[in-house]
Amino acid sequence: MRQADVLTGILEDYQSVVETRFVGKHFTPINYLNAARTVQEHAIQNLTDIVAIGHSLSGLSRNLAVSDAISKQAELYQEQQTRMRTLLNENTKLFNALTETAVEVANIKSISDFDRLDTMARLVSLARIAQQTGK
Repeated sequence: MRQADVLTGILEDYQSVVETRFVGKHFTPINYLNAARTVQEHAIQNLTDIVAIGHSLSGLSRNLAVSDAISKQAELYQEQQTRMRTLLNENTKLFNALTETAVEVANIKSISDFDRLDTMARLVSLARIAQQTGK
């Protein structure tokens, strides 16, 4: 629940920063807003997985008390807890990246700076694609 609330707040702040920075520009903020949407989709999928893991942990806990195969159940329980921690950590990284991007967008001095940075980012991305294609 806490991560869902945090995600909602971060997304609202992020959208406000992007809209404020690019007020009147119709196409420029689309990449930033699409990135936020992608983060949202990944984070929500992780949270959905966490809920499912929580249900499986509950079942494992109940079964541990009555099962003859306690060591296998305990192993499964540990694996599920590790997976849950991994997903929560991944969400934290996504949230941090989104917040850091909002700060960088807010600190763009002018749209010409943005155009220069955007062009460089696209060139780097194209170079990476070309490099991978050449292998």
